[in-house]
Amino acid sequence: CGTDRMRAVECGNDPNEQRPATCCEGYICKDVGAPVCVIDPDGALASSLTVLDDPKAYQPGHLLTTKNGVLLSAGLDCRVVATRGQKVKQFDEDGTTVLYKSVIPFHKSPDFGATFPTEDGGWIYVSNSEVMRGEGGVGAFTFDKKG
Repeated sequence: CGTDRMRAVECGNDPNEQRPATCCEGYICKDVGAPVCVIDPDGALASSLTVLDDPKAYQPGHLLTTKNGVLLSAGLDCRVVATRGQKVKQFDEDGTTVLYKSVIPFHKSPDFGATFPTEDGGWIYVSNSEVMRGEGGVGAFTFDKKG
């Protein structure tokens, strides 16, 4: 089973992704934007957690799901905006058409990030990397208030 709380094949993963075949005991398959293994709210693991009725409400520390390899508290979501060594793409609002592609690839081994608010309600994400031989770097993305 997916002891690291990763999506399992029964949750819609491609078997070639070398993911576990089923969700671990105490977890169920649930579609939360993508099929993932989450804590069964009626199971033994949930007995130590107070799970709110609204699954979209942010619940700090209630690590209930994994998406894109990130273990998330209930009510949070995530998306991949850059991949090391690849050029960063900007998509249209529905996420289907590439509007812009960066000139340089995203730096290798990003190891720290921070966000800063902008006056228009958006934010700036800054990421850095310390890698030998000039392969590290700093990158920044600007997001509008819609993300």
